Amino acid sequence: MTREAIVLAGGLGTRLRSLLPDRPKVLAPIGEHPFLYYLLHYLAKQQIHRVILSLGYQHELVLQWLEKDCTDNFPFEIRPVVESYPLGTGGAIQLAMTHASANFVFILNGDTYFPIALMEMEQFHQHMQKPITLAACYLQDTGRYGRLEIDETQHVVKSFQEKQARKAGWINAGIYCINTNWWKSQSFPEIFSFEKEVLEPLLNHSTSSSIAVFQANQFFIDMGVPEDYIRAQTTIPAYAQIR
Repeated sequence: MTREAIVLAGGLGTRLRSLLPDRPKVLAPIGEHPFLYYLLHYLAKQQIHRVILSLGYQHELVLQWLEKDCTDNFPFEIRPVVESYPLGTGGAIQLAMTHASANFVFILNGDTYFPIALMEMEQFHQHMQKPITLAACYLQDTGRYGRLEIDETQHVVKSFQEKQARKAGWINAGIYCINTNWWKSQSFPEIFSFEKEVLEPLLNHSTSSSIAVFQANQFFIDMGVPEDYIRAQTTIPAYAQIR
């Protein structure tokens, strides 16, 4: 079975602009390597056969790194797909999906490190028989992200809650497993939000939840803000065991 992953790496990275004025987030230096290096090494351990790299902002730098500086021979094809203009998270997935051929496609954010077992998530996804499975992470402080309300018996999302007080709970960790045929059968606009125009409607318009939840207690870091980017300098290389 062919396994494919889409890495969303086209964002503007405005919250990190003060620290990274000259490069996209996916090339943010972490220790001795750009973040993308760690993400590709993680995917190499997950039996992925093809990585579709969704690019936009400063994509030229990513293409240059892939050609000149990425000397590791990863065990998969890396297919860059470039947005001509910002398409939103949904539009970026839509464009990348035109290059996907596997039955299931993993979606990952290019600024988040959450090294779960993707094969276990795929098996869970097949068992649940929902169009989308999202990976959930348990945090002691969910204030920055908002919380997931989960039906622990049925293993599905009940609701996406807005950012609230700093409490422990489950968050959407930004990794998805999506049925490719289901996605391609939908009618989406060119520019749209995956969260607002796919995930939320699936809950609001379904008699039973169409989003399964793969819950994982795993190391998690989102480099979207400066303080977590600084923390990533030591935590990601240590966890990945890469110098």
